[in-house]
Amino acid sequence: MTLIFYPADREHPQAQLGGKASPLAALASFNLPIPDWFVLAPAACDASAMTRDVITLSESVKAELRAALGKLCPDGAPVAVRSSALDEDGIQHSFAGQLDSFSECTDR
Repeated sequence: MTLIFYPADREHPQAQLGGKASPLAALASFNLPIPDWFVLAPAACDASAMTRDVITLSESVKAELRAALGKLCPDGAPVAVRSSALDEDGIQHSFAGQLDSFSECTDR
């Protein structure tokens, strides 16, 4: 199961990229100068535990995420984390300012 999508992955399913990642993928396909990035796929949530509104990532998801972060910034530099829900900022829905991302990266 693929839990991480990279811009170079031409096979990533467009339907699994949210409102921010989908345009980034389109820009990357034209080789435009954008910052490096990756997407944690919705399947990562399915492979993890959810308690009320908090998702606790499974060990396998954490391992893939650590590997992806290691590729993105091998020197351990801080990264920006953005939410990108599948229905975000579409014709039917707008989630502007409604989603928060929190991270406890203590064991990188």
